[in-house]
Amino acid sequence: MSAAADSLGFCVFGRTVTNANLEMIAEGINNAVGTNLDASFFEALGRETLKLEDEFNRAAGFTTDDDELPAFFYEERLPPADKAARFHSAEVRDSVERWWKRAD
Repeated sequence: MSAAADSLGFCVFGRTVTNANLEMIAEGINNAVGTNLDASFFEALGRETLKLEDEFNRAAGFTTDDDELPAFFYEERLPPADKAARFHSAEVRDSVERWWKRAD
């Protein structure tokens, strides 16, 4: 949903506004440009956006190593939640690959 909102320029409203009003936003788009979209459009747009971003990054030569955070993200906890990064790029990539397989 974040990728869809960002793609449409709705990121300035935040997900609490856009996610709660998908039908209204789809209706607004339909009225503005003469389409016939429903709320499911947003999930499809978000998935397509993420796939295109991934394809672009791979074609540009980026690898899982490029997604790894510096060590201090895992070592230094940040207030006020006192949390540090938990997942390394390979774990995130594995999770994303499983998600794509389920989504297709």
